[in-house]
Amino acid sequence: MKSFRNGIFLILCLIATNTRAQSTHYVYIQTENRQPFYVKTQDILYSSSESGYVILTKLDAGLKKYVMGFPKNQWPSQTFIVDVTIADRGFELKKDESGRWTLVDISTKEVIESIESGRSANNTTAKQDEFSNVLARVTDNPSILQNNADNQGSSMKSNESINKIYAAYDSNGRTLKYTIFQNGRVDTISLYISYRSAVESSHTLTEACNKEATNDDFIQLRRNMISQDNESLMLNEVQKSFKETCFSTNQVKSLSMLIMNEPTRFELLKSSLKHISDKENLPELQSVLTDKALIKSFRKLID
Repeated sequence: MKSFRNGIFLILCLIATNTRAQSTHYVYIQTENRQPFYVKTQDILYSSSESGYVILTKLDAGLKKYVMGFPKNQWPSQTFIVDVTIADRGFELKKDESGRWTLVDISTKEVIESIESGRSANNTTAKQDEFSNVLARVTDNPSILQNNADNQGSSMKSNESINKIYAAYDSNGRTLKYTIFQNGRVDTISLYISYRSAVESSHTLTEACNKEATNDDFIQLRRNMISQDNESLMLNEVQKSFKETCFSTNQVKSLSMLIMNEPTRFELLKSSLKHISDKENLPELQSVLTDKALIKSFRKLID
């Protein structure tokens, strides 16, 4: 069922690719275990299908605030900020290892954290995490280490307050957005914190590229893959192209998402390793894998 729902998202992506002139976007959300849920935005309530997915359409570009909840209040409602500025999005609503609800981007594996709500007023706690410390240094304002959680999503009443309005992370780093109210002014600050150490490719991954794929090469290969009868033939098409042309990590990631069977997708990534034009970005390829064993095997290949 999960593959079926991922297939729905893939079809929507292909449709969107053919209608890129659109001025609005959509957001697709599915739950991890087919759990029905609802999404509330402004004054509109959307209910998911019985199998646990919903599609929000005709969305203007920008940051969107979504409140998500479950029937009979099985779990507390969660608030997420989703960026649909430049693209359609697809997410899986799931709990992380610590039990917190997150939205995981189906394509990029970016993780968006929920904005905690429901705390009592004036609940101010010290925040000593790395990201808040960085923000405090950037703004030259140590008061960011005191976070008034009751101000999330509401008008600010104090003379000075700092609120985190967006938090997301992927394999490379973390994106944070804060609103700062000070001296009667409201400013928004965006931070990107990189925690990926430099990865040097091994000698086995240094085969020279005779030709780098153009956008036309990429589109033609994608068409050739889609025209095949099964995923083994799709993989063959990619491997034939790799013999003559090198592709970027983003191009390989996009091609791999056309293959729904994850072991076959892994074989595509494995075949690409000597034919990547931007080898410094090789670790990003693992973002298209979800199986822990396959992720571990891929990491061994690039170490």
